[in-house]
Amino acid sequence: MNRSPILVPLVLLVACGHSLWPTTVVVTPQPVSQAFACVDSVATTLDYKAFQSKPTEGFLRTRKSVTDGSRDLFDHQAYDQLKIELLPVQGGQGTTLTVTAESYTEQLSRRSREQVEKPARAGVIADARTVVEVCGTAQQPRQDRVPSVL
Repeated sequence: MNRSPILVPLVLLVACGHSLWPTTVVVTPQPVSQAFACVDSVATTLDYKAFQSKPTEGFLRTRKSVTDGSRDLFDHQAYDQLKIELLPVQGGQGTTLTVTAESYTEQLSRRSREQVEKPARAGVIADARTVVEVCGTAQQPRQDRVPSVL
């Protein structure tokens, strides 16, 4: 039995499928250190807390707890996550800024904690766009471009 004719369309279907998490990539004129300071500042303003921060490597991962329907269950905790990667532009000045908006539900049991991937919520997508708008074009973070979260 030859399985390759069935496997190829399946691989193409999976590769071309809809992504759970939207990613935005922009090039900013700032050096990596300034861009990192900007994204860290804006994420903190939006109530995200850094849990993986590597400024020298240009990597930041932040989380924010959210309330959704599963929050009513005592063993589920929903959160949004911004994954931010910063790389110097090859052969020039500036930084490539990549922001991925992710959503999860953490399920707690007696044995373990399990992260369940969810489609990105509208709030985290809006927060990712804010980070890109503020830090992807401006030389310095501008307070007038960061929305009030109150």
